[in-house]
Amino acid sequence: MRSSFFLVFAILFLWPPIIYAQESLKLGIRGGFNLSNQRIDTEFFNIEDDTEAKSGLQIGVVLYAPFKNSNFGIQPSLMFKGKGYRFDENILLVDVEVTSSPLYLHAPVPIVYNFNIGKTSLFAGAGPYVSYGIGGEIDTTGDVGAIDFFTDSDIEWGNEQFEDTYRPFDWGAVFTVGVRISPAWQVDISYEAGLQNIVPEGDDDTSIKNRSLGCSLVYFFSN
Repeated sequence: MRSSFFLVFAILFLWPPIIYAQESLKLGIRGGFNLSNQRIDTEFFNIEDDTEAKSGLQIGVVLYAPFKNSNFGIQPSLMFKGKGYRFDENILLVDVEVTSSPLYLHAPVPIVYNFNIGKTSLFAGAGPYVSYGIGGEIDTTGDVGAIDFFTDSDIEWGNEQFEDTYRPFDWGAVFTVGVRISPAWQVDISYEAGLQNIVPEGDDDTSIKNRSLGCSLVYFFSN
């Protein structure tokens, strides 16, 4: 599965330099934060309304390649990105707070349309994303009366039910809008909806899908 992720990444991220002249490409770095959550459905109940968004960081590299003679372009990124959720509930008189913090190697690949409003350069676009889980942990805190407890465990990536926490491979759709402050600086906002069920051996009766809203500041290096 890991080799499949890097094959998809190579196709989506590395093909623009082959097609476009080098001077038309822009390479940069991006960093920002995101609010992530997970849509959790089971055969017996839906706890999506009970989960809360958690904050995380995203940092990586970005490439912009304009299509020739067009206002369209492709803007793939490769980032380290934190996802997950928070769950805070009183269960049978026990106050429990669970924070899931998976870490992904993350590659969104939106196709964007560029347009100007006055002197302001804007863009909007959509496309796919692929992610591969590489780390993270789940923290659980709570109290029973005067007794407090805390546990933390590393996330186990795989597809073995009852042994692994999440499937490592995730994919979905990304939607983005942004403004180019100057030729070098850009600010964008993106929303991502996971389409992959990341429950190990999950089916229609048990499903977890990632959701994320992020904001990034981008700096493009001069050619």
